[in-house]
Amino acid sequence: MLVRNIVASPHDASHPGLRPKSGDCICCPTKLEPIASPRDALADCSLDASLPSTKPMALLDTTAISPTSFRSSRIAYEEEIRTKGIHAFLAGVAAQGEAFTALSLAENRIGDDGAQVLKEALSSSRHLRRLNLTHTGLGYAGFEEVGNLLRDCLSIEILVLTGNQPGAGPLPPDFCKGFQLAPNLKALHLSECGLPAASLR
Repeated sequence: MLVRNIVASPHDASHPGLRPKSGDCICCPTKLEPIASPRDALADCSLDASLPSTKPMALLDTTAISPTSFRSSRIAYEEEIRTKGIHAFLAGVAAQGEAFTALSLAENRIGDDGAQVLKEALSSSRHLRRLNLTHTGLGYAGFEEVGNLLRDCLSIEILVLTGNQPGAGPLPPDFCKGFQLAPNLKALHLSECGLPAASLR
C-alpha cells in the first residue's frame, strides 16, 4: 500500500489554479512542499499494528541444553573427584576465596565420609552461599557433619539435601543445632529424605 504525497495548500480542490496531481497552484508564487513523502505504509506496520515486524527473527539455538539433555548430562565434578580425591577437590574449590559462592555436588555419592571432609574443608569459608548435596549418599552421620558445617560456615543461605537418608528417627541433634545457629540460612530442602513429620517440627 502506497501513501501519496500530502500537499499543504491554502486552496481547496475547487480552486481553478490548483493542479490536482502535483498540488501546485499556478497563481501562487512559490512551489508548495509536501508534508509527507512516498513510503510503503506496510513496511513499518504503521497502519496495522497486527502485522508482523519486518525485523528478522533470531534463529533458534538448537544446541541449547534442553531439560531432558540436562538430566542426562554427566555429573558435575564427577571426574575431578574421582581423579583428585574429595580432599584435594574441596581444598581446591575452597581456595577460590571470594569467587567461591556456590557448590553443587549433586549425584556425587560422597557418603558420610565425604560429608566429614566437606565440613573440614568448608567450615572456614565466608563466601559460600549455596550448597547442593542432592542424592550424595548421606546418612545419619553425614547429616551430623552438615549440621556442624552450618554451625561454622555462617554464610550459607541455601542448603539442598534432597534424596539423602538420615534414618526414620529424629534428625541428629548436631544437625538441628546447626540449623538453629545458621544466621543467614533462608532455604533448607529435605524432600525425599524419608523423614517423618515429627522430625521436621
